[in-house]
Amino acid sequence: MKSLKEIRQMHRENEMLGLLDQNIPGACLELASSSKATTRLLDRLAESSSIMVLHEVAKNTNCTKELLSKLSKNEDMLVRDYAVRSLLVKQKKKL
Repeated sequence: MKSLKEIRQMHRENEMLGLLDQNIPGACLELASSSKATTRLLDRLAESSSIMVLHEVAKNTNCTKELLSKLSKNEDMLVRDYAVRSLLVKQKKKL
């Protein structure tokens, strides 16, 4: 079983995706906040029932505009807020 420290240092997508099915406490939260999280990984994490994981996905700078738009309609107020803020930051970077 991987430690949270080892999970934080991961950079290969297949290895990260493989962790999603292993039920390691805290793994999804670490992956969702990782600067190395890929679009595919964030899409999978966005299906989580954990509000904390969704918060981190919405704050992740690698999150696509499409996924942020979807998260901006989430029932949780903070998920929506983080998603909208992240969308605004992406729009400002384009200017």
